[in-house]
Amino acid sequence: MCDTTTASTKLSAVIPGGASLCDSYKNSNIFFFVGTGTDIEYPSTKLCLWNDKSKQVVGTVQFSPNMQILDLQVLGDWIVVCFKESIKVFHFAKGFSREKVVAQYSVKAIEG
Repeated sequence: MCDTTTASTKLSAVIPGGASLCDSYKNSNIFFFVGTGTDIEYPSTKLCLWNDKSKQVVGTVQFSPNMQILDLQVLGDWIVVCFKESIKVFHFAKGFSREKVVAQYSVKAIEG
């Protein structure tokens, strides 16, 4: 992660295969990331919770193999995970599992 004003590195973590998406939780030591899928431990269908203080993954949510995560937005306590055909919303205090999805929306492609 880099400082937005100076572009200097604030912290770094080694994620086997790399991360395709990453966002911080309230400017804390907690980060959400999605792997690139090139490493079996970090597929593009798994949302990971990283604690930079302990330098480890402290939680994950594995979605179905056909549900590649395309975007990730952390807005305060709300975590929005976007897929090709749906959007799932989690709340940080409620936790992260299939049973903890606060809201889910279908996405239909607009044909031109």
